Amino acid sequence: MIPTNRWLTGLAILAALLTLVSCSDDDPVTPTPEPTGSSLPFPDTPGQLMANFVAANEAMDAEEIGYLLAPEFQLFLQDATVGAFPVLGPTLDHDDMAGFHARMFAGVPGRDAQGNLTNPISSIELMEPVQLTDWGPTLSGDHLQGVPSALFEVFLSFLRAGDKTLRSEGQIQFFLSEQDSLHEGVVRPCFRLAGMADFTQEFKDNESAAYGSVLALFRPEYTTGTVVVDCLPSGLSAAWTLTGPDGYFAQGEGDAVIRDLDPGSYTISWEERDGWSGPGGSTGNLEADRALTFTGAYEERWPFPDSPAQLMLNFRTAYETKDTPLYRNLIDPDFLMLLKESTIFAFPELGTTLDAAEDLGIHEAMFAGSAGRDAGGNLTNPVSSISTDSWLQLTDWTANMPPDPIPAGESALFDVAIDFNRAGDTTFQVRGQVRFTVSATDSLHLGANLLHYRLLGLWDFTQEKANEDAVFGSVKALWR
Repeated sequence: MIPTNRWLTGLAILAALLTLVSCSDDDPVTPTPEPTGSSLPFPDTPGQLMANFVAANEAMDAEEIGYLLAPEFQLFLQDATVGAFPVLGPTLDHDDMAGFHARMFAGVPGRDAQGNLTNPISSIELMEPVQLTDWGPTLSGDHLQGVPSALFEVFLSFLRAGDKTLRSEGQIQFFLSEQDSLHEGVVRPCFRLAGMADFTQEFKDNESAAYGSVLALFRPEYTTGTVVVDCLPSGLSAAWTLTGPDGYFAQGEGDAVIRDLDPGSYTISWEERDGWSGPGGSTGNLEADRALTFTGAYEERWPFPDSPAQLMLNFRTAYETKDTPLYRNLIDPDFLMLLKESTIFAFPELGTTLDAAEDLGIHEAMFAGSAGRDAGGNLTNPVSSISTDSWLQLTDWTANMPPDPIPAGESALFDVAIDFNRAGDTTFQVRGQVRFTVSATDSLHLGANLLHYRLLGLWDFTQEKANEDAVFGSVKALWR
């Protein structure tokens, strides 16, 4: 018999129902370890899920805890916990939580940060969490994106026979996971915890401890270790390479926590960054159940040019220190220097302007101490030092408009005095006015959105008044 459309539709509905993932006490979603069943009410609302969280902790039931957590669960530890227990890294996953709670609830002694045994937990008291915010979309900057969350005030007491009670008080952000589930023949929403962010208080002078720090007491004795990569300052994502035993090789950028590494010797090397004095490579020995931290501390060689004033200070610094990398960092790719007629006449091969490539080549040779060549091709003594004795801004920064020769950016006129000192020879003294033009682009610097100013152009109005005075462009032309 050929099946009818109604029969086919019925089979399709039945198949769909059978393939729904169940979150009920008869057929739970498979966390690890898989619970055999829940005696708690079905969590078809966030409120019921939170009530079950309280009940599972007070009952010290690890199986119920496992039932509450989604497979992708993460507990985001606070800095105090990570600092005391670096082997854990910044998060605990589903398996970590299941294992830690199983040991805690089984009455196993804990281990403090130094490895000393602590008294087991005999009971837990958890006041009903106070909800501080409504359940709503996770905001940008929170730990988990794309899932609902709410902030709660929590009060947990971990009682220990013959020892002080550990108290975790403060705020925890709870993140939700929701899926449809077949429960007692009805498809219902099933809520589980996708994550928690620990903001409870840590006080070292009494019995208060962060929630994550209490859980950390019941970590296993790991046969592996953790490497922590700490790149400073915060926000600088410098690249690094890590090598270790048995050909281990890893690359990354910025901060990182790498768990489950075999004990042994590890070596890290850091990239060179323009504008930064970087750390050298270092080697350390990783032990089982311990963490090895590599800190790469970079120092900014010059301030970030987030204003025209800072750009001009950096320009003077580049000249006075003859710092080619700094000067290269200042120049906009579309840079143009407008030369005076006297320079064009003496050095016709330059044309009327210098572009970015020509200008950078000139400064690389000048700053490196190379000999120059005058208009007749004769060698001139190299520059031994440069001083900028006067640097006076004469006009405000104003936008350039066509038909300006540099019809972009902002310009200001400066009165300058620059001395190019040459060992055993006369000093080139540049005196007069130079119009500086700057560009600005949005840039992400150490995690902050800033304007990045660069030198877009120069217009040379300096004067030749005496034998030792020279036009700015003509001095540059010696290193063409």
